[in-house]
Amino acid sequence: LFAPLKCDDYGVPVDKTITLERENIVTADQPYGKRNYFYYDFRQDVTQTAADLNDYINAILTATGKKTVALICSSMGTCVGAAYLERFGSAKLSSLTFSSAAALGLPLVSMLLSGTLPMTESVLYDYLQSLNLLEKANLSDAVKRTIDTFGGFDAILRDLAHVASKEKATLFQGLVIPFTSKMPGLWSLVESDALDACKAATGVRPGSTLERKIDNYQKFGRKHVIENLRRVRDRGVKFAVLSNYTDTTTLPEDGLLSDGLIPAALTSLGATCAPFGERLPFRFDTESEALDFHAPDGTIDASSCAFPENTWFVRGAAHTVTDAKFFQWIAYTGGDVNIDANDAYPQFMEMTENGVYVPQMIDPALLPPEVLRSIPVILARIKELLRHLGILRKERAA
Repeated sequence: LFAPLKCDDYGVPVDKTITLERENIVTADQPYGKRNYFYYDFRQDVTQTAADLNDYINAILTATGKKTVALICSSMGTCVGAAYLERFGSAKLSSLTFSSAAALGLPLVSMLLSGTLPMTESVLYDYLQSLNLLEKANLSDAVKRTIDTFGGFDAILRDLAHVASKEKATLFQGLVIPFTSKMPGLWSLVESDALDACKAATGVRPGSTLERKIDNYQKFGRKHVIENLRRVRDRGVKFAVLSNYTDTTTLPEDGLLSDGLIPAALTSLGATCAPFGERLPFRFDTESEALDFHAPDGTIDASSCAFPENTWFVRGAAHTVTDAKFFQWIAYTGGDVNIDANDAYPQFMEMTENGVYVPQMIDPALLPPEVLRSIPVILARIKELLRHLGILRKERAA
């Protein structure tokens, strides 16, 4: 099933006729809101992909006569974006948005490559679906007919997940090591503290070409990602981090608040998040500026983010699901880009059923009992103050 995607011991695709990326078309016609999409092979070392992205940006600038582009990086694309910043800087960017960021890694992939992934059937099926490997590949008609013979792509994934959940060692030795572990691009999704364990488990030879490709991102793009993003912001490039949360991660055992695939603590570059279904302790310290970064639903403290003033959260939005108008505001606004710059886009939002961002409202049911008991007292004092102000206004008029 995965044979068409196989890479050799050097991390190079074996079958040159199989391509995962589509043609990157450049056009000089750039109407409001139009996006150019950069397609790439996820198997390839992301530092090489970053060089391809730089070529694509140069082609766009040449075609349009512009000096800069608005760059939106999503999911694994943030690894490419981080590698791009490391190699080429931000001189060609007018704005940069990281959405559903995988730039700091993905626990699911770390556990897969270290052999510690909980091999439940539902976890494996969700993971295989998230990779979307074969649907992206340029498969031959013969391979497509074979897939149809077995009931289609989804049926094969379900069968594979069922068998693999019963045969964990077989899956690791027969699929992860010969296929997944030879794809340098996927290693960009391994968390830094899990890197050595993953190399040891999959038998990556020290000093090999594959290890060099793996380390290209880990030692540079990943290591300097926060520092490079800070440089981007400091040089005046409009900058935004967009973090979705709607569910626990694909791993039901961890209970982490996430967009269904990546924990919000990672996609936000450092937010403090309550476990899924729980709330952070309510804070009474009204003098603390950190309170400004607390989600109305009590689940997130954004003050610990690397860029709290430039990080937005969207409740009810799954991985990479976004409202295009938010990106348009980032790209086209002539003013500052931060959580206080636009009333339509406060730091904490939620996605409606029709895919639109709206400000997140406080649910009174989430407030602790001591706060609810104090509300009548607070309202009475506000009324008293208003009456007092009314009397003062009457005395001034007289």
